[in-house]
Amino acid sequence: MRLIFLPLILLHFCASLQAEDHPKDLAQTSILASAGAEKPLGTFEPKLDHKLSLAGSRLETLNFVLKLRGNGCNRISFSALSSKDSPPRWFTLRFYEMLTITSRQPSFPGAFVGKLYDPLLPVQNEKICIDQASGKWIWGELDIPAQTPPGEYRGTINFGKSLLPLELTVWKMTIPDKPALPSYTEMSTWYNLKGHFGEWRPQEAELAQKYIAELRKHRIIDITTLITWPPVIKTGERFRLDIKNSPTPDQSFTSINLQQRPAWAYFGFPTVPPADISKKKTDEYLQAVEGTLPEINRPGKAIIYLWDEPKEEDLPRLIEYCKKVRRLAPSLKIMVTIHYLPELAGLVDIFVPVMDLFDAEDSPRSEQYRQLQKNGREVWWYVSCMSHGCEALQDSGRPDFVIDRPSVYIRSIAWLAHKYGINGFLYYFVNYAYQFYPERDPWQSLWDFSGHGDGTLFYPGRASERGLKTEMPLPSIRLKLWRETSYDAEYLKWIDSVTPRPTWWPAEFASLVQNTQKWSRDYTRYHSLRQRIGQYLNQVSE
Repeated sequence: MRLIFLPLILLHFCASLQAEDHPKDLAQTSILASAGAEKPLGTFEPKLDHKLSLAGSRLETLNFVLKLRGNGCNRISFSALSSKDSPPRWFTLRFYEMLTITSRQPSFPGAFVGKLYDPLLPVQNEKICIDQASGKWIWGELDIPAQTPPGEYRGTINFGKSLLPLELTVWKMTIPDKPALPSYTEMSTWYNLKGHFGEWRPQEAELAQKYIAELRKHRIIDITTLITWPPVIKTGERFRLDIKNSPTPDQSFTSINLQQRPAWAYFGFPTVPPADISKKKTDEYLQAVEGTLPEINRPGKAIIYLWDEPKEEDLPRLIEYCKKVRRLAPSLKIMVTIHYLPELAGLVDIFVPVMDLFDAEDSPRSEQYRQLQKNGREVWWYVSCMSHGCEALQDSGRPDFVIDRPSVYIRSIAWLAHKYGINGFLYYFVNYAYQFYPERDPWQSLWDFSGHGDGTLFYPGRASERGLKTEMPLPSIRLKLWRETSYDAEYLKWIDSVTPRPTWWPAEFASLVQNTQKWSRDYTRYHSLRQRIGQYLNQVSE
């Protein structure tokens, strides 16, 4: 397995630094910054400053945005960060060019139409070339290692001869490996090949591992990623799956679906189509799944995504299917993207209602979901085209992932989930649009389900295009925002469990999110409150 992104910027040593109050501009270059992940959209630009102030916990990756101006090509780099209590320390920073795709129609009423910032291209050869008077937007991120001593650090980000003071506050807390709001998705290894090559190539396993690793970097877990179904093997009267050798060891279920998966995370088995429920091979497959679980040895972590958005007329078949799984593969947890129904309460382990039907009129109330949780079930959420209109323009007021939304539409998700005590978040696909290449290139259009980028959070980084030399997944801004809201969930969990809990917290939280339609559209309010939470936790932490 190969690493996906190597930092494509060179470090230079700086034994001691004096932070500047304002950047130097000695060669017609300038650099301004904005902390967080608020992106420019249409005529809107995030508020920029002459210095960059970041704060976070250990094992957190912090986002920021830079606006560069200059003539021609200039080097971008950064210094070691100094503190009064320790020698200069190197942190990992990554820079990406913020690229655009062009929309020709809105995803929802009032959406900006035109160039939309979303693809992120790693800065190559540590140089950035600017050929426009308006300057260039750069995405940045900084990793805080686990062993970093808490405290204040200072250094610079350098562009040409311009210096941007960088102030980093490292808090005492450490981000846990298991997220407070676990995030799950699906990905097709075949779609990866289509998006990169337009046809089958032998790099399917290698490319799959790159995408899985990139998902892990963003705290996202793929549920069931596989190249082929593991075949059923019968020994006497017992069935099991060949999960290690088929079709080859490096393409096997174990290699692709389990190898990079953390121990806390669920893993999925492929689902038999509902039309095949009654077939003998389905019985044998479910028995083989049950017979294989001891070999995997991850008790309680195996799930089956049994049915996606079943209709009312599907309910009898769904119940039949659930009962069959309970009988033949009782160790599997059953997940269905459906709202609560009393007849499913004893059959479905993980209910995943779409957010648009969670607290809507005539829908199950949040109290019913909390009772499910008390009974040992889990309740996840997912967002869909219902928020922006699956076939026609509309705007339900719920969050979604379309490109022409402001950043706050993704950042708000953890805050809303915290209000309702949601156990997990599901986004149905991350490379959906890849399947249409070469007839339709994801770089030219991500219009699916009446929205830009619905179901696609990556861009295919093709060798020989955009200066790349190898095939690699290129992240989107929306992927970064998903990780950011995942980090927010940690702070929300901490602040609700800390003693003493600050008196200001309940009112501040209540003013930010009321329900899935009434929540603040001001990104800076979430960012500022998260900063305040972090400062408080740092003060009371031992």
